[in-house]
Amino acid sequence: MNSKIKADLTSTACYSSESEDTEKQSNGFSWTDCSYAHDPVKFKHISVQPDPIELPGSLSFEGSTYLSRPISSMTAEITLYKKALLWWKIPCLNSFPCSFDLCELVGHDSSCTFSSGYLHSSKRSYYFSRPPISSYLLKGYYSATITLKSQGKQVGCAYVYFNIDG
Repeated sequence: MNSKIKADLTSTACYSSESEDTEKQSNGFSWTDCSYAHDPVKFKHISVQPDPIELPGSLSFEGSTYLSRPISSMTAEITLYKKALLWWKIPCLNSFPCSFDLCELVGHDSSCTFSSGYLHSSKRSYYFSRPPISSYLLKGYYSATITLKSQGKQVGCAYVYFNIDG
């Protein structure tokens, strides 16, 4: 889906410090930085393997961002959508929480500070079980809006698009 259309559907403006075509692609997986001009976090690289995602199974993540200033106590809020003629919002579940404390995710206490400059997350793998739904409902094209927040305010944003082949 065109990032400008997606931006209109989610009522979130997209900003990029790069050229107008900011979508990065790897087969079915792609991403776009949707941070506002004043947001201190800009996504520079995101990769996910395997592509398409297979559930159950291991999923590897890797990425890098640029922080224009130090940021403390950052969280990631995820809004997930599935395409079935239209984009449908998927509710948060125990098996898929919608908010993550990034300090805890990287092994620090919840009051950690991320320094300014480039921040690289080396490849990490996580095992995901298969949700208790039919393969027919699970398979398909998904999008997620990842909003990074610090002290309740947005500091960065990324749209991620991927396929699940359950």
